[in-house]
Amino acid sequence: MNLAGSVILYNPDSSVINNINTYIEMVSILYVIDNSIQSNEYILTELKKNNKIKITQNNENLGVATGLNIAARMAIKDNYDWLLTMDQDSSFSHDNILKFSNFFNQFNADINIGIMCPNTAIGGNMPDIIEHEHSITSGSIINLNAYDKVGGFDDYLFIDEVDADFSYKIKMNGFKVLKFPNIHMNHKLGEQKSLGYFNYFFKKERTIHNSFRIYFMVRNYFIIRSRYIKTFPELYKWRDKDFKIMIKNNLFFSKNFFTTFTRAAKGYFDYLKKK
Repeated sequence: MNLAGSVILYNPDSSVINNINTYIEMVSILYVIDNSIQSNEYILTELKKNNKIKITQNNENLGVATGLNIAARMAIKDNYDWLLTMDQDSSFSHDNILKFSNFFNQFNADINIGIMCPNTAIGGNMPDIIEHEHSITSGSIINLNAYDKVGGFDDYLFIDEVDADFSYKIKMNGFKVLKFPNIHMNHKLGEQKSLGYFNYFFKKERTIHNSFRIYFMVRNYFIIRSRYIKTFPELYKWRDKDFKIMIKNNLFFSKNFFTTFTRAAKGYFDYLKKK
């Protein structure tokens, strides 16, 4: 199988070992890119026991985009055509990774496919395959020829919207993004909490992020929106709605209104200043 894998680490806990074990059999080699300032030696020692794993320690947080570019260039140098990109907190059940592997084997000869990806949602009657505009980085299998053609991931973005930018470049260069809705990947985005106004009204599950992420979520959202809204106007009708919900939830339910507001404002003004 001409498929390499990658996972970007940043101060992970030991659960990353089990997460990696859920998909390691799908790939021929796994590039572990460690962005931790101080690496967890126990985790690295355990990972080194698997001869499929090749570890790169950066000793600084270079960001997700740069980590992905390091892994992709290594895969290209090692003559791989496809790269599975994973987050440290993502994993698959045994049944889902088998289905994902089967779909990959079915479609990997199609040079017009830029990305294949699973689903992070559960439930609903969905077709096995749909074309999509936007794939999240974790769980995506990227065509390295397409990666080369679009110029890879944007290092400037650092973390948030890296996946959106790459997906849109893939689409604009004539490649397809295939999503397999019935293949589920376990993936954590922010902290899920059951919260309501005054801890009572309209209580429901809401996603809360730390202020470091809020800065990049705001800055990068407006950067990517300005790049692609004319090309994907329909997409941004619902993306704008989701963005407003994210801001509202983090302002009113994070219990850090002032810090969240300050970081969001800084992100927006840095976008305006192209900083």
